[in-house]
Amino acid sequence: MASLRSRLAVRLAFGAVTVLVLCAVAFASVPHLFSTGETLQATDLNTDFGSLDQRVTVLEQRLAALGQEAGVGALADASQAPATEPFAGTFPAVLGRGEHPIGIGGPTWFCGTYADALVDDAGTTNGNRTRLNISTNPLTFPAVVFPNEFGSIIFTRGGQVSLNLDPPWSMNSTPVLFPCPSNDMCAEPITFFSVSPQDQMLTIRAYLDDSGAVFLDGNPIVTSFMGPGPLPQFEVKGGPFALSFMSCSTDGPTVAFTIFDSFITKYNLSVDYDRAFHRNGQ
Repeated sequence: MASLRSRLAVRLAFGAVTVLVLCAVAFASVPHLFSTGETLQATDLNTDFGSLDQRVTVLEQRLAALGQEAGVGALADASQAPATEPFAGTFPAVLGRGEHPIGIGGPTWFCGTYADALVDDAGTTNGNRTRLNISTNPLTFPAVVFPNEFGSIIFTRGGQVSLNLDPPWSMNSTPVLFPCPSNDMCAEPITFFSVSPQDQMLTIRAYLDDSGAVFLDGNPIVTSFMGPGPLPQFEVKGGPFALSFMSCSTDGPTVAFTIFDSFITKYNLSVDYDRAFHRNGQ
């Protein structure tokens, strides 16, 4: 109750100050005071109005400062209140659910190598497959494609994350049952939609099993990476970008995924929440 009374007192005081200030403007002197019967001149009127406009501008700035101090800035002008990002302070990534035409697929993995996750420029597997499909272009009827921009949200510690993405398999059967025709298998890509404040080089320590890959805006920049260790250094340009990591194994159905560095905070990156959560048409 005491807190409520204090807030009400502050708001009443702020209102009283506002009234007094406006009254001061109303009765303020101007450069030219007109006398009874005097002919109005445009120059005199413009001078007076200009003087009042300058004073009102100063008073608006003072009132805004008072409102912030009193905690009632939103009451003074709610339209000017800055929007609050509801996910501020979180660092999400997207565990993709893309298209994998070779082998039997699962919820977090697929049979084959990183190349089996690539698509052509149309987002299909029909043409020259050179990139990972993380396009945020709208889906176009009647083509059916499976971009890795869609999937599950993974919350990280500034980019640091560790996941066991093993497929289901059994060592208790005879023979041992593996889910793929060979020992090659990969986890689904995990993509960070980020914004860099400048052109800069990134060094990130990771474990992407024994044959992992990294993609920048869908283009492979690291392949056949065997960790744990630092990835080869790479450059990101200032502005938005998508950074995807894929763990791949060549020796059986265990797929580990670890990023050791909180690279988002380390390199002063920001999260592109619109792309990560598909807000505002993204």
